[in-house]
Amino acid sequence: MRIDGSSHPRGEALFRVLVAEDDDANREIAARLLSRFGVEVAEVSDGEAALGTLLGAAGAGVFDVCVAFIDLSMPVMGGLEVARRARAAGCPVGLVALSGADSPDEALEAGFDVFCQKPFTGAELRVALDAGLAAWRRRIAAS
Repeated sequence: MRIDGSSHPRGEALFRVLVAEDDDANREIAARLLSRFGVEVAEVSDGEAALGTLLGAAGAGVFDVCVAFIDLSMPVMGGLEVARRARAAGCPVGLVALSGADSPDEALEAGFDVFCQKPFTGAELRVALDAGLAAWRRRIAAS
């Protein structure tokens, strides 16, 4: 699927999403489900690596990740801190909070665009992906 929602003629992914999740099984499930929607998925297992992926591209003036699915409870740096730092740096990526706890208000205040409760379904991830893409598009258009 193209960013504009149309099909790509060769079936190639035209944008990337990041899945930052310390639990291997949850990360693999999310990545597998998201890849079914035609996106390329990058995976990391801690918050510091997630922030590095988001801001490393920003430092080069390139945002090749459009949406990041970030677990709130990870080692090294939690998802809330990743969101705060990414937003402080002006990162336009759509941020989706993944959490087993019911804490959407805290996630949204930290800079997340969407809250997705674990365990999640493929349909819930699709809704979160679409909302994250819409947030990314708004930020890109405003810049």
